[in-house]
Amino acid sequence: MGEDDGKKKEIEKLMKTCLSKDEQISYDSLIVLKRRASNRQNHSLLLQCRIVPVFFQLLESIEVKMLTDRRRKTVDLLFSIFGDLCNLHECREEVHVSHILFLSPSYVQLN
Repeated sequence: MGEDDGKKKEIEKLMKTCLSKDEQISYDSLIVLKRRASNRQNHSLLLQCRIVPVFFQLLESIEVKMLTDRRRKTVDLLFSIFGDLCNLHECREEVHVSHILFLSPSYVQLN
């Protein structure tokens, strides 16, 4: 198994655990993903693992009205990782597509 394969498996595992209902497990996984995202060489690998839709899924699961301190830090961390990754055109495109899906009528509740 190559080095990229090992990194990819680690990233995929972290993406699953960042969706955990346990706030501490989710946050700890995001901390590691943040370290991976701070290395430009990992940006393409993170995108290949489809990290952007996972992040939108995580954002969707966070109840804004009931934010704990940990969840606030989680949201801050998510946007920090997005910031690191959005230096790549491919990531900006992925965020745009995921954003459109996230805001589709099935997600938006009109008052």
